[in-house]
Amino acid sequence: MKSRFEIIQDWLDKAEHDLVVAKLIEYHIPEYHEIIAFHCQQSVEKNLKGLLIFFDIEPEKTHDLLYLCEVVSRIRK
Repeated sequence: MKSRFEIIQDWLDKAEHDLVVAKLIEYHIPEYHEIIAFHCQQSVEKNLKGLLIFFDIEPEKTHDLLYLCEVVSRIRK
């Protein structure tokens, strides 16, 4: 079984992969705006989920960035 920190690292690695893909597409095929935006969204989502796990909050299975940001914003309160 993976440790919490291994799970977090997995999320962060996947987020980095999505960001690299977005940058590659932007460099080689800049007119593919939708695909670039999709991979950016995926990167942000995975980073947020990694952050939630860091704070011992199990993220819901969602792609809703506004919801994830709302959950993150409650961490300090």
